[in-house]
Amino acid sequence: MKKSVFVITLIFALILIVIGFIGIFSIIGYFFDYGVSVANVRGEYTFKQLLKDSPVISFYFYASILAVVGGIYRIVCSALSVDFKKNPKEDEFAVIGKYKDLLDSGIITQEEFEIKKREILN
Repeated sequence: MKKSVFVITLIFALILIVIGFIGIFSIIGYFFDYGVSVANVRGEYTFKQLLKDSPVISFYFYASILAVVGGIYRIVCSALSVDFKKNPKEDEFAVIGKYKDLLDSGIITQEEFEIKKREILN
């Protein structure tokens, strides 16, 4: 994977994580507002009861958790598949050096060397 693709994936994953945390914190805030009013009427009210009583809030809460986990998963997978070479030109020059050694040894011709050099540098 190229570094530019990794950066785009990283930005997307971080957006997912932020959206997920916004969702989680908004539900927790809703619970404190709603839970206090319900607790005044019915007695003690727990977060688990809120998720049980409202399927929409429950769905939103678990979707937010999945967004956070999905974002972290994308970051980890992308980081594992990126080739973090310091300078790709160094490898190109090393390959050209090997072809130059083959040319000096007489294994390939000057024409073959020039063709390979143009392929590598383009």
